Amino acid sequence: MKAVEIGEPVDQLRGVISARLQIFGGEPSVEQANAFLAGFDVASGYSMLRGYQEWLVVRLGGGYNIHWFALGQKLALGVGPSDPTPVSAAGEQNDAGLRVLESVVEFLEEMSRLDGRRNLYVQYEALRQTDGLP
Repeated sequence: MKAVEIGEPVDQLRGVISARLQIFGGEPSVEQANAFLAGFDVASGYSMLRGYQEWLVVRLGGGYNIHWFALGQKLALGVGPSDPTPVSAAGEQNDAGLRVLESVVEFLEEMSRLDGRRNLYVQYEALRQTDGLP
């Protein structure tokens, strides 16, 4: 089995996103971006997004019990984990879907750094302790 080079998943995802953006017929909605990422995660044997939910929780400062689909949307829209998620009017275009995809690229870049994943879990556990969670 070929060893994965540092940065390879990030470069691969960037390439796939760039090559596939036309399938969305313009900028992807948050739902389309999440479906795309979920499919890419399945294709990677569920390894690509390992830690993404925890990364989102650290970035947002909470939301332990919220699925990464919704956390990514909240991050993209600039709302907190306990704030209601704004609903776009039918046909309204925004770049939240692209921001979700960009957040995954940022996550993967951080995870590709030496000690990136360890640092993430240290921050995650510190936040849980601060919030009084076991």
